[in-house]
Amino acid sequence: MCVKEAVINRINDICSDRGLAVNKLANLSGITPSTVYSVFDSDRKDIGIVLIKKYVTV
Repeated sequence: MCVKEAVINRINDICSDRGLAVNKLANLSGITPSTVYSVFDSDRKDIGIVLIKKYVTV
């Protein structure tokens, strides 16, 4: 599993565990919803560590 897949899985797990929509998770993380959705974009290859840290600390 690559880092991107792990981040996508973690986002989905957080949303599922907490009953949150992706938009709500984005707002709680201080990240724009468009940034969160861009992680799910198959054309996007890079995900910054700062972005990952914000997701994990919600």
